[in-house]
Amino acid sequence: MYIPKDNDMLYSMVNMKLRDQYDSLEDFCECEDIDPARLIARLNGAGYEYDEEHNKFTPILDPLLSSDNSDSTSSFQSFDNSEFPDNPEYSDNSDYSEKSEYSDNSYNSSLKISQK
Repeated sequence: MYIPKDNDMLYSMVNMKLRDQYDSLEDFCECEDIDPARLIARLNGAGYEYDEEHNKFTPILDPLLSSDNSDSTSSFQSFDNSEFPDNPEYSDNSDYSEKSEYSDNSYNSSLKISQK
């Protein structure tokens, strides 16, 4: 079997074969004559880990962003707009129907486009 040099291509190819043809990583490695320890080590080094329950490799998540760490995810989901009190873009009470500073085409008319 051809083993792609690109780790993302390898990840994609292995997952496709696991999904379509093999019931386990062990079956895949045995039939394709691949050393499972080397395959796992290479994909781990590229940021993927084997999920035996789902029979596929998945990206290794940053522990600070995983759903198991409720402190970091809850602080991300509840962004505090009071950090930017003077910026209407971040204010909950801003009226987005106001005209843009460029809505009167003054910006566009200041651009000179020469035609030959």
